[in-house]
Amino acid sequence: MSRTTMLLSVGLILFAQRDICRPQTVDAADGQPAGYVAHVQIFGPGSLFSANLEKSVIGGLWLRTGLGVSGFDSQDAVTIPLIASYLVGFTHRFEVSAGVVYKHLFGYSGMTNRGEFQKTASFGYRYQPALGGFMFRIAADPFALYGKSSDGGPQRLVGASLGYAF
Repeated sequence: MSRTTMLLSVGLILFAQRDICRPQTVDAADGQPAGYVAHVQIFGPGSLFSANLEKSVIGGLWLRTGLGVSGFDSQDAVTIPLIASYLVGFTHRFEVSAGVVYKHLFGYSGMTNRGEFQKTASFGYRYQPALGGFMFRIAADPFALYGKSSDGGPQRLVGASLGYAF
């Protein structure tokens, strides 16, 4: 692991720690904690652009799926991420994610269509108020450090999302 990656990881963890000590209770009069997040992501796992829906399962565990598109050189791809994320913090959160992405490649000029599964993992920062509202996240994918993607394009190391928690 490079020195820069290590410093970034430690910095994100310490930043998220600020909110861990804060009581994580929600007053029923103020509303219920957000259980869903709908967001769009650029440079996500296996795609240039994706639309995603996440659901809180238990504690800090969230499950995500969506639909993405990508295209480089002579191939286009449709992606479906299946990812589990664990969030630490209350509003400013540290996120660790892992899962798989199904990628269906469409070929041109005699190339064959094919589908494949790719592993994905990421860590990053997420701003998401407990009661819902605007959500922002930025995450790095360590698997992107190894070569080119299967659709011929460059690997995307960092992705960003904007969305709404409800």
